[in-house]
Amino acid sequence: MARPRKKPKQDTYIGRVAARLGKLVERANLSTDAAAAKITAAGYKVRGDTLRTYLRGDRVLPIDMLPAIRKAFGLDSLGDWLPPK
Repeated sequence: MARPRKKPKQDTYIGRVAARLGKLVERANLSTDAAAAKITAAGYKVRGDTLRTYLRGDRVLPIDMLPAIRKAFGLDSLGDWLPPK
């Protein structure tokens, strides 16, 4: 059984983006490695351990990864998904 994912601090923009990405992964009922594979298949190569750092809010999510996230999780637009500043 996988251990629970560490929740990012939401007092920073990076943390709020990480929390929203985490919700997408949870809603899709995917492991981090499976989510990474799905994002890779959508056009942005990412490993599971790297995705975990983004989900914790330890690293800034690369902007060129956003179209692959939109495609992988079937989002109509990123504008509604990204948090306000």
